[in-house]
Amino acid sequence: MAGRLHGAVVRAAPLAHIASDHLHGSGQDYKPEVAPRYALLNAQVTRAFKRLELYAGVENLTNYRQANPIESAFAPFGPNFDAAMVWGPVYGRLTYAGLRYRIE
Repeated sequence: MAGRLHGAVVRAAPLAHIASDHLHGSGQDYKPEVAPRYALLNAQVTRAFKRLELYAGVENLTNYRQANPIESAFAPFGPNFDAAMVWGPVYGRLTYAGLRYRIE
């Protein structure tokens, strides 16, 4: 997969560069994969008054989460445990609100 961005060639890269002879815990040859595309949308609105600001926002509006961020998390000392392959959001949608008061 390739594309052009301001004259530069952009290519999808594997999650990690591992030699083809690397045995990834299971005894099988490891074939690197490309992480799937996802949209991470954040939004915030702020209403300002003389000395006070009110704000509200949302992070990860699409509520996308990586299904299994830690491979074999149930067996941390097993041969297939891998905590290094986190490529996407772990937490879901987060909403917040607050206020700021300016002291002069």
